[in-house]
Amino acid sequence: MKKLIYLSVLVLVSTTICITSCKKAEVDTETQTAVDNSIADNMYSQVFPSTHRIVIADNGVKPGSVNRIAGTDTLTSCAVISDVSTFGTFPFTFTIDYGAGCTDPHDARFRKGKLKISLDNYWNQVGSTLTITFDEFYDSNIKLKGKIVVKHDALGQYTVSVVDGICETEKWNIKYASSHTFKWLQGFDTEADVTDDIVEVSGNSNGVNRKDLAFTSKITSPLIKAMNCKWVQKGKIELTPEGKSARTLDFGDGKCDNKAKITVNGNTYDFEM
Repeated sequence: MKKLIYLSVLVLVSTTICITSCKKAEVDTETQTAVDNSIADNMYSQVFPSTHRIVIADNGVKPGSVNRIAGTDTLTSCAVISDVSTFGTFPFTFTIDYGAGCTDPHDARFRKGKLKISLDNYWNQVGSTLTITFDEFYDSNIKLKGKIVVKHDALGQYTVSVVDGICETEKWNIKYASSHTFKWLQGFDTEADVTDDIVEVSGNSNGVNRKDLAFTSKITSPLIKAMNCKWVQKGKIELTPEGKSARTLDFGDGKCDNKAKITVNGNTYDFEM
């Protein structure tokens, strides 16, 4: 009888050890959330700077600016202006139209469709707000939905909020919302030349990845983005998929490429944005 009890206890202990060891051996290799958060961040973070350039650098909406001529006013990008409301009356609205598609010479991104713009004041006035909505708009063959609300906080600094954002292709979609602060580190005063613009981004975001896994993220080291590069070049994000451990995304030391690293539970993996 004692022998039977001893064997039973031994089996129980062995089973417990096995279960515990198996749990410890499990490695979190979930990287899809990192990829999808980076895609959404990258897609939406491009919209405001390119719109800002058009509004400011190309005789934009500020006192003394030249009025736009709908349908014939070609921008230094590859878009044209259309649907212009009465200049100097607010809200002032117009459309940035990329038509059937073209490659923007400033950042080499292929865009098509329309961005609808509304301003409640001259854009160089601190406190003014700019709202961007999408009309069949695609960036690099990814369709963007939702809206972006931008508030001019200070000279060269803006709060950019993405509301009800969706990045969509024929095969997947990513839901996304964010509140980020954009601060120009370089190039703000050279309105005619956006290739020298460098922006620092801080803030947080949340969303649902293509596999329906919710996530939250916060920037722990400011993201650095040059306007002549398609990708975030530097900075770190703490990303937490629902039900999983927080992980750190490291975008590198300033090189312009789509490569980054993710670290979770002490394990580091490479991934592409």
